Amino acid sequence: MIDHWGNRLVPRQSEGKMASHYSVRDELRCFAVLLMAARSVWLAPEAAHAGMLNPGNILISTGQPFQPRTLSEYTRAGQFVQSFTIPTPLSPLPTSEIPRDVVVTPDGLAHVYNGTFDPFLSTLNPMSLTWSHRDHPGWTTIANTTYGGIATIGQYIFATDNDTGSGDDRLMGVVRFDLVNGTSERFADTIEPIDLNMGLDGLLYVQYPGGSSSGRSVEVYDPVTLTHIRHVFFGLEDEHRSIAVSATGDFYLADPNGDIERWAPNATLISRVNVCGLAPTRCLLSDIDIAPDGTVIATSTRGRIFTTDLNLSPPQLFPTTFQDKPLFVTFVPEPGSAAFLGVVTIAVVSRPTRRRR
Repeated sequence: MIDHWGNRLVPRQSEGKMASHYSVRDELRCFAVLLMAARSVWLAPEAAHAGMLNPGNILISTGQPFQPRTLSEYTRAGQFVQSFTIPTPLSPLPTSEIPRDVVVTPDGLAHVYNGTFDPFLSTLNPMSLTWSHRDHPGWTTIANTTYGGIATIGQYIFATDNDTGSGDDRLMGVVRFDLVNGTSERFADTIEPIDLNMGLDGLLYVQYPGGSSSGRSVEVYDPVTLTHIRHVFFGLEDEHRSIAVSATGDFYLADPNGDIERWAPNATLISRVNVCGLAPTRCLLSDIDIAPDGTVIATSTRGRIFTTDLNLSPPQLFPTTFQDKPLFVTFVPEPGSAAFLGVVTIAVVSRPTRRRR
């Protein structure tokens, strides 16, 4: 079988955990030799047309039942650049299946956590305007519009997985997709994450649990070896719905009451700022991300976007709103940033449409 890009499809296999004892920094150093080639992908003159995602811009995923499902690119100043319709292999499309978080890999492809009880890792090639989809047995998320996190580094994409039903759907943890060899595996299968983030320090941060105590704990992993590094607990004071981590290991948490909080690596609260004064009744925060230059961006479940910095200066309201739609956001990686180091040429594996359970 051949996918939309002319690649031969490879059956997916289970992948055992890697036995390597190298740290993530060792792995990134190995990937660094590809940096110059990667720069040429971004900077080649022929790549400056036909929908290339622009480094440093923001990419917003949004969608609701019976409404358009879109991936939209904007400049930091709020100027619209382009948008893409997010498809799904499911037909008819259940009302529960909405797009969630999004990431961009160094080759310029966008990857969407596409769905709820039947999600797909949906990959957009913006240059050819084609999509490819893949899944993993038992991968699901609870039908909460703030849940469903995705992160990337090197050849890997990570996605949160919840216990939602029976059979394989009872499985939970984190699903790691390998974009080079087409395999996927589940780990951290004793926790039920609601979000995760590839910190700018190169470590994977998995936030849990859901429910009324949402997001009060984090497990930290080496994203290459999947070695567990440490546990972090933020206390019982607040709920947290999303997480981002700076290059120094500081935590930035987005809360359902409109707070953006900064915590030290030892889980001591440093500061917080509230965004509800900018958008009353529309400030239940759903996602947060940090750019390498220190720009912090957070989104709400009702179509608002807020920006601040690592010091949590008074936040600004993004000039574009999205008509009360839940939003997830990411930054398009820039050449030379830590997120840019990784495998440049990848093969995205499609799978046949599966029937809804």
